Amino acid sequence: MFRERYFLRHVRFNVNELARRAADVVSAKTYMNVAKYPNSMYNKSMLLIINNRSRVVVKVPNPNAGLPHWITASEVATMDFALRILEIPIPKVLAWCFQAHEDPVGSEYIMMEDKVWTSVAFTRYGSLYSSRDLEDTRSSQPLYIDANGGNTADKRFAIDLQGDSLKAYHRAIGQREIACINQLSELPKSPITLCGPGTYQLTKGKKVKALHCYLDLIKQRLPEDQTISSAEAANTLYLQQSLCSLYHTLIDHRVPRLYAAIRFQHTGKYSLLLLARNLLIDGEALYLGKITKLEQTWDEFSGKEDSNYLFAFSNKEREELKADAEGATRGIVKADDYEEVLDALSQMKDQMISAFVTNARERQAWEKAWPFGN
Repeated sequence: MFRERYFLRHVRFNVNELARRAADVVSAKTYMNVAKYPNSMYNKSMLLIINNRSRVVVKVPNPNAGLPHWITASEVATMDFALRILEIPIPKVLAWCFQAHEDPVGSEYIMMEDKVWTSVAFTRYGSLYSSRDLEDTRSSQPLYIDANGGNTADKRFAIDLQGDSLKAYHRAIGQREIACINQLSELPKSPITLCGPGTYQLTKGKKVKALHCYLDLIKQRLPEDQTISSAEAANTLYLQQSLCSLYHTLIDHRVPRLYAAIRFQHTGKYSLLLLARNLLIDGEALYLGKITKLEQTWDEFSGKEDSNYLFAFSNKEREELKADAEGATRGIVKADDYEEVLDALSQMKDQMISAFVTNARERQAWEKAWPFGN
């Protein structure tokens, strides 16, 4: 799998020739340095520093981006349109190549200005609104920190969440989902499981219970140190790396805290903190099943020796949660098998329903709940 993904992003080109071409574009004799940016999903990018102090950004498309000629041509045209017609201040395209066989670089490419975009760091967690759209916008804190590091207040805008901590942000997500579930007249069908008589039954009570467990967990596991809360931003950076092992090694040595944040996102602990965002997809049955198993490793999870397990489940509740978790997984289908399974389900609808129903009433319920059309 790793080799397949590697070759999807592997492209050969002459870096020295590319750098010489960049120097020509800005009327310089030679280049001084080539700095490689982290790989993205669909292209390789680098910063070329020229001896006349010019800085040029170069992008080379990966094979998995599509037909390189058309991908490059479209991106150049789109950037030109945005800059000249829409007057959006994006980097100016300096040079490009649509035909790899006609250029000594050996690949399609785009060269553009190195342009620093506006950088803003908000002082609070939440969503940005116009002040007139919120009931209470009073705050003694500045709204954001500008690119020069200055605290800036602007009464025209406000952030909805009354709190400046990571816990307040996650708590608001959980409370929002509880409010939404309580107001729904009917729960939406799960997009990944079969739900009907004989399989897992969705209820508001089960979803709300899972969310209350989530609210208890974030009190225990979210970091107190606000500088660690960049973990979510780190996930995007992690996914953009094609040589993950090398990247991890470099980050571990240079920025240990960022490395720890990336590693944390691939643990069971982190997944337990994301329920409220994915409740209608991942489901509360599997989540509550994981919560019951936490008791065995609670000291490790909480990071404190001899700490008390937050939850209390009777033996009966544990059996019910185990059955719910098993029932919720029966209808899960891998993405690669989706079309084939959909066709099979249309041919075997009656047989599938008959495997679960015990009476006419249950058959009627399954006919109504059947999520795959006819």
